Amino acid sequence: MAQVTWTEPALTDLEDIASYIALDKITAAEQLVQKVFDSVERLEQFPGSGRTPPELENSHNKAMQSDSA
Repeated sequence: MAQVTWTEPALTDLEDIASYIALDKITAAEQLVQKVFDSVERLEQFPGSGRTPPELENSHNKAMQSDSA
């Protein structure tokens, strides 16, 4: 199984986003964080999933879309 490596800036960004959302609705912030981690887990299980955006065609990066909360 593939493994996603989280960088400190990525985790900080996620925490900052969740903190901002939590100012209005804590449950929405918790749901967002859970969806992100669920998406990452799915990516680890199926590393070939997602699409390669045209601007990233020469990289190993993929784009994944998540349904809205």
